[in-house]
Amino acid sequence: MSGPTEWTAGPDAGDAPLVSIGVPAYNSARFIRQSLESLLTQDYNNIELIVSDDGSTDETPEICAEIARRDARVVMVQGVHLGGRQNFNTVLRLARGKYFMWAADHDLWDKRFVSACVAALEADQDAILAYARSALVDPGGSILAEMDDALAIGQSRPIDRYRWLIWRLENCNAIYGLMRCEQLKGTGGYGAHPAPDHLVLAKMALRGRFIQIQHTMYFRRQNRPPERAEVQRRRQPFDLDPNEAGRWLSLPEGEYFRGLRNAHMSAVIAAPISVGDKILGLAATVACFRQRFGVRSRLWAAARRLLDLLPSALRRRALGVLEYGA
Repeated sequence: MSGPTEWTAGPDAGDAPLVSIGVPAYNSARFIRQSLESLLTQDYNNIELIVSDDGSTDETPEICAEIARRDARVVMVQGVHLGGRQNFNTVLRLARGKYFMWAADHDLWDKRFVSACVAALEADQDAILAYARSALVDPGGSILAEMDDALAIGQSRPIDRYRWLIWRLENCNAIYGLMRCEQLKGTGGYGAHPAPDHLVLAKMALRGRFIQIQHTMYFRRQNRPPERAEVQRRRQPFDLDPNEAGRWLSLPEGEYFRGLRNAHMSAVIAAPISVGDKILGLAATVACFRQRFGVRSRLWAAARRLLDLLPSALRRRALGVLEYGA
């Protein structure tokens, strides 16, 4: 696996590829002006900033419209409130650039973020996503903690990248990295299930390698007071898709992520990899979602009973193959 990549200067302005930045916005009046200015003052100028307002009830639309009037690089669209899932897909659908990145409506970026990610992807045509080290910041922008998903995924085999990601993905900060737009659109964007960003990154891992910039350049803002886990779990589905939230929340424990697991399995089946790698990927997916997300599986239960019959050393080796070093 390749290590993190150092930041280098971006390409000359004359031949710089277009970068589309999609900002799905909703009731973010407190922070969105600062976030948009953080993007518009990047040292990489060939950008388009697509802001999609999801039916905000605060001053978000007025703030975005004001910024769009004074900067021709900003495109603003408005709609009714459908939730983050569809809003993320809207900005991706409208993107025209060679590269694309989602940008949260309350976060901040080092001014070199875009140029560093473009330089990394231009220098490595086999890489599909570049993202920087991240930090959690308080509402005022002061750093609270470093965040590291350790997703510099450089394995050559798609199934090895996939297994590495599903067992280690935590914060999904890489979803806010810079991606090859055509490849990202090929994933289908955010699907109709909880944690759609998890699946997008898994599909991207099946398509190419990830590069991590070895500098903290993305600042993820703590835009709401700390929440208990059960409160967060009830809020997030409504933020994502208010039309589906009630159904998702009615599912019993262990079933909430079943749809996501099945979508991962479909992605593995559809991937242009060998039959053996498909089988390995399906088994790893079932094992991962049982152990990490509590999704029960009769197949996995039967497999575990068989594994328990093996000598301990062989059992550990078999599990290690599925979990890829987890």
